[in-house]
Amino acid sequence: MSRRAKITPEQVGLSPGVRRRVPGLRREEAAQLAGVSTEYYTQIERGNVAGVSDEVLQAISRALTQIVGELATQSIEFRTRWAAHNVAGHRHGVKQFCHPEFGDLTLTYNVFEITGAPGLSLVGYTAAPDTPSAHALNIMASWSVTSRT
Repeated sequence: MSRRAKITPEQVGLSPGVRRRVPGLRREEAAQLAGVSTEYYTQIERGNVAGVSDEVLQAISRALTQIVGELATQSIEFRTRWAAHNVAGHRHGVKQFCHPEFGDLTLTYNVFEITGAPGLSLVGYTAAPDTPSAHALNIMASWSVTSRT
């Protein structure tokens, strides 16, 4: 998203349109350039890439790594900003899971760095209280593994 904000529609040969609410390329425009639907592109941009084919990811990366190449050759300011790579990782958010017995689960995640082990992190998932996802997690938590001896 931060990278789209630094690219104008004119820079990639698109019409600027009217009443732009966001700086740079809209998701719809990035999706158009990649040849995928806006909804699909939005899911991918938000990190929900379960089931995304390699072909789609490659199409998006080609439409984008090309925009970047063209802009880098045309703009010193773009090259400088792109090289700064000021992209932050997602430390919390919401993920959708499809459990084989409980169906769709909506869980909030938080990523915690393990200070004693650089490069490692712990991810915790929770469900909002009194939701189908919370009830499913409670049932799963009650299950126990039995060993056969």
